[in-house]
Amino acid sequence: MGFSGQFCEIPPMGNALYLNTAQCHSLLCGHGSCYTNEDMSEYECRCHEGYAGARCDKIRSIGIHHPSAYAALEPWAVENGNLTFTLRTSNESGLIAYYGDDSFISVELYDGRIKIAFYIGNYPASHMYSYVTVNDGLAHRIEIVVQGKKCSLSIDNQTVQSIENDGKLEKFSMDTKQYLYIGGLPADRAAAVKSLFHVKEPHSFKGCISDVFVNDAAVDFENAIEKERITPGCTNVVDLCAGVNCGRGSCETNATSSHGFSCRCEQGFAGDFCQNRVITCNKEKFRRHHFEGDCRSVDMVKNAECVGYCGEGENCCTAVKTKRRRLKMTCRNGQTKHTMVTIVRKCQCSNSCRAPTYRSLLIRR
Repeated sequence: MGFSGQFCEIPPMGNALYLNTAQCHSLLCGHGSCYTNEDMSEYECRCHEGYAGARCDKIRSIGIHHPSAYAALEPWAVENGNLTFTLRTSNESGLIAYYGDDSFISVELYDGRIKIAFYIGNYPASHMYSYVTVNDGLAHRIEIVVQGKKCSLSIDNQTVQSIENDGKLEKFSMDTKQYLYIGGLPADRAAAVKSLFHVKEPHSFKGCISDVFVNDAAVDFENAIEKERITPGCTNVVDLCAGVNCGRGSCETNATSSHGFSCRCEQGFAGDFCQNRVITCNKEKFRRHHFEGDCRSVDMVKNAECVGYCGEGENCCTAVKTKRRRLKMTCRNGQTKHTMVTIVRKCQCSNSCRAPTYRSLLIRR
């Protein structure tokens, strides 16, 4: 369609004009923004918070704010398996993950700590509580590893804790096909596992789970078997600015940023965390009376101040163009007089810092 010529050999003009141009458009990056490089030959998608993938079409984090919210994933090959995720919450209790039938493993919040119940069939079930609390609203990386009858827990790559469900059985196995539930359980399953004492609190925790890996494979919640009352991304569920140091700036929630926040930098600073000083020299205008001792100018004076940063060398932000102006002054004793002041016309970085600046011309009050 669009070809011409006797034998349809001439391509559409648009293709010829833009043959080597990256085609950024609104639908290309799904839940993200499209950016091209300087010569417009390549593009990349920068995903919004909660999304990932080359086209920002994968859900990497979910927000949970309803007590019956959950996501159901494919059955977990739990023998010699691992479950890793990042958790943000301010809750003290709630279910984080559950997998099992008669044998089971559950991950809960209990008094702000991670509680794991582990049962491969050797009565009674084994329990473990994390040394540290995780309900401070900050991001914590949780890793749970199962090896035969042993289960271990690590938080933020710190001390590993372990429990063992000791007995005749050597490994975790199940008689029925079950889903791995993240964030909570369906109502009927929640009632059943509570009656069996598999969990203490079957309601969903409130917070955010992101970057989930099951047996070292990344989870895309877009492909979850079931999704109930979860939201992609966590911007509206937790404070993603918690723990963020923006240096010379302030943190603001930003759902279109991959991290869910952005730093608004003070003037003269830049960078993702406002960590870089910007070479700049600005002329900041003002209008006020000029004072000399007990005398004040009759009229308000328009002047300026040179403000900025010119690097760590000998350069400074200074006035490089000025003019002199004669002012009429009135004094408290009733006399009048005239004085000359320097008016800043142009500011720039200069290696001659002897040029007059506003600060050197501040009027004595």
